[in-house]
Amino acid sequence: MVFDVASVVPEPGQPQFDRRFRLVYQKEYKQGPVTALNELQGNLAASIGQEVYLFALEENTLNGVAFLHHQTYATSLCAFKNYLVVGDICKSVCFARFKDPPAPRNLYMAGRDAHPLSVVACELLVDDRNVAFLVGDVNANLHIFSYSPQRSCRSRPHG
Repeated sequence: MVFDVASVVPEPGQPQFDRRFRLVYQKEYKQGPVTALNELQGNLAASIGQEVYLFALEENTLNGVAFLHHQTYATSLCAFKNYLVVGDICKSVCFARFKDPPAPRNLYMAGRDAHPLSVVACELLVDDRNVAFLVGDVNANLHIFSYSPQRSCRSRPHG
């Protein structure tokens, strides 16, 4: 379900209730549960089953514009610019890139962590021109990842 938050005239004596949800789109997906959502360049990124889909809302309909076949079970999506970080409960994180027209729309994997890690959440760390990914695992450890096409960097918990 996709909702719009609409402004309404509040009831007398309740000025704080000046917004209402308005259903814009509804569809059942049988591929599995929606486990993560985010926005990527005006599109809705959704993890459904083993797929990560990008949808565009056009004329009150969600149209699929790209997808990425993911490892097992995405637990979190983190987006910036045309990049998407996907956290997986079994296969750690992967880094995907969205290509929009004039090239054919495509979501492809640009890199991934080769070590098993049970990710429950991911977020971005931005410092001036540097971007890193903060990842939390099921054991309450924090990991910091960065992406470089030539090499990969990863911090490992010590203990």
